Amino acid sequence: MPSSVPAPRRAIVTGGATNIGLAITEALLAAGVRVAVGQLHPEVAEPLVARSGGRVVAFGVDVGDPAQCRAFVDRAAA
Repeated sequence: MPSSVPAPRRAIVTGGATNIGLAITEALLAAGVRVAVGQLHPEVAEPLVARSGGRVVAFGVDVGDPAQCRAFVDRAAA
């Protein structure tokens, strides 16, 4: 992130416990951001949650289902 743009305090990353999503989550964590991770199978995120020191929360979400996406955003924002 450019230094002229303030870093957000919280972020949502779908697929944030694997592959490119994990890299994004790790970069956000390194910048001091708390992250809500949405995974189809949230148990995949358990190791990430465990090592995050409470800065990552994981939720089960099927991004193909608009109702689940809305619920995920609502829970992540709470």
